[in-house]
Amino acid sequence: MSLTLDQALEILAAARAGALARKAKPLAYAVVDAGGNPLALQRDERAGHLRAQIALNKAWGCIALGISSGRLARTIEEHTNSWDGLSGTAGGRLVPSPGGVFIRSAEGIVLGALGISGEASKIDEEIAVEAIEAAALEADTEGD
Repeated sequence: MSLTLDQALEILAAARAGALARKAKPLAYAVVDAGGNPLALQRDERAGHLRAQIALNKAWGCIALGISSGRLARTIEEHTNSWDGLSGTAGGRLVPSPGGVFIRSAEGIVLGALGISGEASKIDEEIAVEAIEAAALEADTEGD
């Protein structure tokens, strides 16, 4: 089972609707498959030009490390000495801030990840969870 482009677009549509309902700041959204490959990427035209790359890296980091971007943020608080090496190894792509959430099947299989950037991190993550669930998939904010 793999995440389809149609599912990715459905997730992004739900995320955008959730952001509008919240009157959120301009956001960027990215969906990657289980290999970390981009399936869909959108940026509100008013969002900062780096937002799309941040959203993509939040999603990519989930797949790369097997943990959500929120869990990464909590983990590096306790292991700050490891962060430089980890970040360098990943080419600076890891974003230790909530908003990168796993997309799982009903059976618990990782299908990919959604990354959102532009609002307070907690709100990015809330919108991501709601969007994944709106597409009849399971959202996972932790990972392994």
